[in-house]
Amino acid sequence: MTQVEAPKGKTSLRLETWSDTIRVLLFSGLSGDTPFSFDHVTKGDRSLKVEDFTLSEYNLEIPDILSVQPKMPSIFAFNGVIPVRRGQCYARVTLLFRDKQIGILSSAYVTDSKGITYPPGVHEGFTEGPGYLYRIEVPSPEAGAAIDYAVPDN
Repeated sequence: MTQVEAPKGKTSLRLETWSDTIRVLLFSGLSGDTPFSFDHVTKGDRSLKVEDFTLSEYNLEIPDILSVQPKMPSIFAFNGVIPVRRGQCYARVTLLFRDKQIGILSSAYVTDSKGITYPPGVHEGFTEGPGYLYRIEVPSPEAGAAIDYAVPDN
């Protein structure tokens, strides 16, 4: 019988986010028999925030299940909590081994009603479906005044 050794090295999950407001996302899952849970704080200016979370320092590990959801302070603390709507927060989860990308596990918009999960691993680009990371704010004109605004470039 031939024995095959599993690859040795650090395994990490990389969470990349783009958000229009500072938000706390809960990044959780199960790898083998070990649960994991991390808080990730996004940036609030639509720029990229990257954070790596270590699953193992020694062996290649692939998560059995994971999810990224907006974190609510408490089920009863709705006052002051800004809802996350489509187009406001985009997230991507990548599997790293020895600090090199193995593959993208899931990527999509995160909302109050829909996070991203693996498996099955949704793969949605920035421009798919309704919603971009830009918000157009139109001023409230006075009666009879002309409305003029520009759409920002991507």
